[in-house]
Amino acid sequence: LRVFNSKFQLLYLNKYFTKITHIDKSYNYIFYPLHAEPEISVSIFSPFYENQIEVIRNVCKNLPANFKLIVKEHPRNIGRRKSGYYKKICQIPNVVLVNPFESSRKVILLSKLSIVLSGFIAFETIMLNKPVLSLGNAMYNMLPKSMINNTNNIKDIFKEIKFCLTNFKYDEKIIYKYLKS
Repeated sequence: LRVFNSKFQLLYLNKYFTKITHIDKSYNYIFYPLHAEPEISVSIFSPFYENQIEVIRNVCKNLPANFKLIVKEHPRNIGRRKSGYYKKICQIPNVVLVNPFESSRKVILLSKLSIVLSGFIAFETIMLNKPVLSLGNAMYNMLPKSMINNTNNIKDIFKEIKFCLTNFKYDEKIIYKYLKS
């Protein structure tokens, strides 16, 4: 992990980020992991979603009632973004920006669904028996829609979130075949 190189960075870590133990459990949560930038998963596999702040804003506009979005920084990007980036994310209603040092596994377990552009978090989510909504191109999009739902239209996000939450069906045999191939 990249070390924070100034006291200022440590201060904004405490100012903008929430510890998972301080998250209000009266809400349901959807997890959005920030993707590292620059990165092939954003620039090549998800070119329409390069502005991740706008992706977060669009997702939050379409959250079901009593849901909030947990956003977590990619471990490789810790200390690379300016504090203004996190400030903009925190200004979006229904966003909880979780401490980047928190375990992604704990965040996934707290969430009802993960929304990703691409990346391994989607597979971790499936392995923890939770649904995924994929916005980008990824090899795991070949899995059944009942496990990993893929959409290329952000305008359909509300409908796709509802589909994921109501139609998720984990199939261990399919995961085994996928891993084997």
